[in-house]
Amino acid sequence: MINKIIHGRKNITLTEIKEIAQILNLDVNELMEEDQELSEDPVVAFMGSVKTKAAEEGLRTAKKAMDLIIFHRDIQEEFNNILNE
Repeated sequence: MINKIIHGRKNITLTEIKEIAQILNLDVNELMEEDQELSEDPVVAFMGSVKTKAAEEGLRTAKKAMDLIIFHRDIQEEFNNILNE
């Protein structure tokens, strides 16, 4: 479904938007925002190509891990900036 939507072969319905928001743990309004970093997220890009619930869960876990890595990197950079002031 997602692959067809991304490639313009299918129009997205409100029900599908709600389902996608639920899978991504987002509010529908967050999903509809124009400036959305998730559209560039490689994990989200793969969501439409997985076939099993286990694969979906694996992608969600990978996304959480990537988000934590980025969060900790940003915290470390901020800490270093504070030390260097």
